[in-house]
Amino acid sequence: MERLKGRDMAAQRVLKQRMDALERQKMSSTSAHDQDIRDLKRDLETMQRRRSSSLQVSQKPLVSGERRISLTSSPHTNDVGAAPKNKEGE
Repeated sequence: MERLKGRDMAAQRVLKQRMDALERQKMSSTSAHDQDIRDLKRDLETMQRRRSSSLQVSQKPLVSGERRISLTSSPHTNDVGAAPKNKEGE
């Protein structure tokens, strides 16, 4: 009877060790997955910043009668390249 009890306790210890190892593995793979997601988000933001900065034109002063043309889409019209309206609404 004592031998069975000893085997049962040993089996419980081994099972607990395996469960702990699986839990640690799950936690490390989850944190690695979370880190991958953070890295991808950071890379996406970097690419978006680079793209938007490469689309910007130098802001030299306009000569009388010139109109500035936007190369980025307007948040109000979604027209890419639409000339911004001046103060009179032209």
